[in-house]
Amino acid sequence: MKTKKIVWLTAGLLCVTMLSACGTSRSAEETEIASQPCSDCFSTKDLIRARGMGESRNQQMALEKARNNALSALGSKIRVSVESMMENYSISRTENENEEYKSRDEQITRRIVDETIQGYRTICEKYTVRTDKNGTKIYKCYYAVEIGKEDASSAIYQGLSSQTTNLDMDYEKFRMKFQQELSSHENDKQ
Repeated sequence: MKTKKIVWLTAGLLCVTMLSACGTSRSAEETEIASQPCSDCFSTKDLIRARGMGESRNQQMALEKARNNALSALGSKIRVSVESMMENYSISRTENENEEYKSRDEQITRRIVDETIQGYRTICEKYTVRTDKNGTKIYKCYYAVEIGKEDASSAIYQGLSSQTTNLDMDYEKFRMKFQQELSSHENDKQ
């Protein structure tokens, strides 16, 4: 009786082991990582940081995709803060603003943010490589960028001053409001 239970238990364990192994064969060249590279690059009190990832059969293309995604994320963080600030500023300055004024502000903001992120610095660039089921190498690039909040606020203030004739806010007040807006929109701590 005991022998029969041991045989059934052993057979059951053998079946579970075999079933759990099905479909999990890995290519000898595929590497597994515990955490994403560049995942420790968070914004700080003085820096705005963003990350991106790109994947391609071509290593340079993976880098380009990752860089574009990181810069897009950086631009979005800045753009949201500037647009919010501009909207609050224009609401306090005008009672009945029209759509043309709003559209002009959005174009100015977009242009200024695009110019501002040109001053970014690369803080992380790492690659992983895996081989797909057809034997093709797939490169994955992890990329992180940063820009100083002081540099960003100065560039944005200069851009707004040159584009807008009715900006009567002094730089120190602008810098404080910009940093408050950035802090309020950084939910993901990225």
